Amino acid sequence: MNPVLRHHNRAMQYVDEAESLRRSNGESRRSSKRNDAIAMGYRSALDEEEKALEAARKHGAGVKTLSVLYRSAAWLAVKCKNLAKAREMIELGLSVNPPASVKVELEKLSAVVNEDRITKQGPLL
Repeated sequence: MNPVLRHHNRAMQYVDEAESLRRSNGESRRSSKRNDAIAMGYRSALDEEEKALEAARKHGAGVKTLSVLYRSAAWLAVKCKNLAKAREMIELGLSVNPPASVKVELEKLSAVVNEDRITKQGPLL
């Protein structure tokens, strides 16, 4: 499998696991163990998405692929409450001259990050 897809798919698996745990009612929503596991899932997803970006750049991926990966990495950085990384990914995503739909999403995410509209649960989109 293409390394870009392999890393991106792994990132999305981590997101699915974190989201599933976040929605589950099995353990107290306030459990620090549960919240740590959710945060770890998002951090792992962000790490994988950054590896996907690295592979995409190395293999000369097109603008659409790069911009979608930057958007995904920015969103994951927000979920990790790493606003500096989110801003970096947004900036890089906008710098590749993304398709209009991705540009709009990056700009919306930028507004959320710059307004600090982040809660304990994540961004207020």
